[in-house]
Amino acid sequence: MLGKVTLLSTIEVQPTESRIQFVALKDYLINTSNITRMQVYNTTDTLMRYKLDLHEDRTFPFSMIVNETNAAIQILGDVSALSTMIALSVFEDALSFSECTGTPVTKYFNVEDISWAEDNTANTISKIWVQRGGWGVKSYYVNANIDQIYDSITTGTTTTTTSSSTSTTTAA
Repeated sequence: MLGKVTLLSTIEVQPTESRIQFVALKDYLINTSNITRMQVYNTTDTLMRYKLDLHEDRTFPFSMIVNETNAAIQILGDVSALSTMIALSVFEDALSFSECTGTPVTKYFNVEDISWAEDNTANTISKIWVQRGGWGVKSYYVNANIDQIYDSITTGTTTTTTSSSTSTTTAA
């Protein structure tokens, strides 16, 4: 199942050809099925080996330290998805966060195939990596942040927070 973890650091150069932008103290959505090994690190953190694409034998797991305990990660793995498929609004043909313009198109994804997700700096758009069997992983830019994706998977709804402000201008 998918779960949100906070990355503390990576241990080694990641063998994923810079597909993922690691940032310390940033949250990521991971597929707990892709964890190949985990161990306690500094009593409250976890050192894990993670494989971006389980079906690709030519890539190796990379190591990272996350701010969650082994027990917390196990709980994430035990959470059931509300549905096997999820509908996400995707920006077609976008190759970067800055190219996410226009009207997104709804695409359906198998929840178990989502491998990794990260937010842009504004936490409004996320980039997800989806496993495609033996064909590697493919990235998509989604018009939702990782919290909204996780809520949609586990509850069927998304939570959005909006704020508004008012200002008054007086002409002299």
